[in-house]
Amino acid sequence: TGLPFRLPTEAEWEHAARAGTTTRFYWGDDPHYEHIDDYAWWEGNAVDAGEGHPHIVGLKAPNAWGLFDMSGNVFEFCQDWRSVYPQEHEVDPVGPATGEQRELRGGSWFTSGDRCRSAERGYSYPGFTYSYVGFRLAMSVDDDGGEGEGEEESEKRNEAVHRNESCQRIAGGSIHGPHSNALWQQFYQG
Repeated sequence: TGLPFRLPTEAEWEHAARAGTTTRFYWGDDPHYEHIDDYAWWEGNAVDAGEGHPHIVGLKAPNAWGLFDMSGNVFEFCQDWRSVYPQEHEVDPVGPATGEQRELRGGSWFTSGDRCRSAERGYSYPGFTYSYVGFRLAMSVDDDGGEGEGEEESEKRNEAVHRNESCQRIAGGSIHGPHSNALWQQFYQG
């Protein structure tokens, strides 16, 4: 495509998942998992219901920014290599430059509700493929300051940049299914 697609960093992924919220999930704290079925595929409405597989993206309600399946359905690989969070506060931290395992975020159809929290972290080897693991792409945006844009385009660009801040542009749904392994291998190796 010629466009600069990549995996989101953990910070970008969480920023996009939370969509401005500070609660356990992007739909609220939901301590008794009374609303999780409206937003996520997890063991309670997938495995326990005899539907132990990933589902078509977009069947559950999106977060406030219109992103679907940020919780549940499939764990999503992030750009960051596995690491321990630093003790001091950091804004938009980036993981180590190299490693063996990448961070996973979001939980899956295979996990309990607490694993679907916006802050939950997991990890896996990049070559690992299974039906509860997928990925979501981010696209880096060239920040030319909007040179040559009209007023309407500039306003739309500024709104998008403000809304997405560090996450730039993240695809509206994760990639999984029969072709995701080949696509992942091509993306990972390319």
